[in-house]
Amino acid sequence: MKRLVLAAMVIVLCAGTDDKKDQGKKDLDLLKGTWKVTSMIVNGKEDANASDHGITFDGEKVTIKEKDGESKGTCKIDAAKDPKQIDLTPDDDPDKKIVGIYSLKDDELRLCLTRGAERPTEFESKEGSKRRYVVLKREK
Repeated sequence: MKRLVLAAMVIVLCAGTDDKKDQGKKDLDLLKGTWKVTSMIVNGKEDANASDHGITFDGEKVTIKEKDGESKGTCKIDAAKDPKQIDLTPDDDPDKKIVGIYSLKDDELRLCLTRGAERPTEFESKEGSKRRYVVLKREK
């Protein structure tokens, strides 16, 4: 009887892991497309040029558009974490990885990102935090 209970627990735990992997793949699929920045706070200050920025997701490939050009890289997400985690790695300089968290609801994507600091745990950017809090809308 104990073996049966143990076997059932293992099956439930393994199924839960697959569900979390499936959620990550589902989120990557939901992110596909081009997103336009509607607001951005950097180190506690509103960025007046936020509308010049955007991001395009294509699976694990990402293109970031900024005022002075575009950069390409890869995107990894972990939808099993709370809050969900995102890592962006530039193709031209993998040592400059950006870590953060994300929230996706309908056509709104919220990101809180940092480079060279601890991963954010909240969607905020206080002065001196080295964080960038970004709200994006899906382009149609």
